[in-house]
Amino acid sequence: MTNSEQLPEQQSDSSTNGRTKPAWNRFVEQHPQHHFLQLQQWGHFKEYFGWQSSTVFTSDSEGAIRSGSLVLYRPLIAQKPFHQLPTMTIGYVPKGPLVDWHDGAAVQELLDALEKDGRQNGAGILKIEPELPDTEENRALLYEYGFHPSGQTVQPRSTIHLDISGTEEAIMGQMKSKWRYNIRLAQRKGVTVRQGSIDDLVAFNELMQTTGARNDFFVHEPAYYRTAFQLFSPDYAAFFFAEYEGQPLAAVAIFVVGQTAWYPWGASSNHERNRMPNYALHWSAMRWAKAQGATMYDFWGIPDPIGGLAMSMPTATEAGIPALTLPIDLQNLPSGELWGVYRLKQGFGGNVIRYVGAWDRPIHPLGYRLYQWALTLRQRLARSPSGQTHPDVPLLPSSETINTP
Repeated sequence: MTNSEQLPEQQSDSSTNGRTKPAWNRFVEQHPQHHFLQLQQWGHFKEYFGWQSSTVFTSDSEGAIRSGSLVLYRPLIAQKPFHQLPTMTIGYVPKGPLVDWHDGAAVQELLDALEKDGRQNGAGILKIEPELPDTEENRALLYEYGFHPSGQTVQPRSTIHLDISGTEEAIMGQMKSKWRYNIRLAQRKGVTVRQGSIDDLVAFNELMQTTGARNDFFVHEPAYYRTAFQLFSPDYAAFFFAEYEGQPLAAVAIFVVGQTAWYPWGASSNHERNRMPNYALHWSAMRWAKAQGATMYDFWGIPDPIGGLAMSMPTATEAGIPALTLPIDLQNLPSGELWGVYRLKQGFGGNVIRYVGAWDRPIHPLGYRLYQWALTLRQRLARSPSGQTHPDVPLLPSSETINTP
């Protein structure tokens, strides 16, 4: 077990234009459960915003990384009227750990290392959100290793995966005909898409603010997106802008690690929406991701009830079920941020998949009981007549990332 400063020696990697790539990142890229939230840069990124990070791993006899996890630590301090509660630190593993869950010895070795690291960092609880499909077998595995379903999921549990491994014709063939039409319509109506620079982040933030106000969701401060750009671009991320006559109409941030591309952030203007900029934007992002070696385009977040429905279908597999086959009335969806983006995302085709979500494992009994109490209190407040969750209950922030058309 160690932190990122003590990882095996870095080696040159031509995929980063001759710059050195951390050994940890090379391990993440090659792992079957690779995810951009496990990159070393994500730990550095979160350190700018009040977290501490640690990279815990196990090695084989030759010193190569065998399994591991980026862990984020943060003290959860309640304010009034909960300010007299003791401070509690939580260890949070976003989209990890990276381990063969069917190799019992490897899992136990890594969990022992994670618990030791958690104790050294004063954590009372370890929260994980692994990239495991939501099946009875996977849930049983997590119970076997001492985890319990958490009352708080941080990242979206349900998403859509679009296969972009084939030709452009094959990718378009998965879409609804209206979506193919809208991609071409945007081009005919003068919409252009370009990759942005750091100077474009002012426009990106303005679009995020507009979209947040329109759909009533939280938007990060400008420094959040600027720091992400500085840490991840150009090696792992790109920001794309759809424009008309030089005016930004929509934007997305796309991350690529290994053979997967993710769309965690996106926004759009209130103007010129009839020019269908979001369709052209995603089509350009898919083509770019494919050129980077991605074979899967992850739309990142959809309403979890849709994921639950998909995984309950008789024909569902660990890969999910085709979005276009779900028995859902798209004209009568509830209102709300993820319901709105679902209309856009499902039309591109792909499979709806749901993951096991967040699971908690106690490190310190008192800290774990305190966290469970806070979750129970939060749920009770949510059921109160006001329907509001008290903002000062000591819990992790809700979803790290959000995207919207």
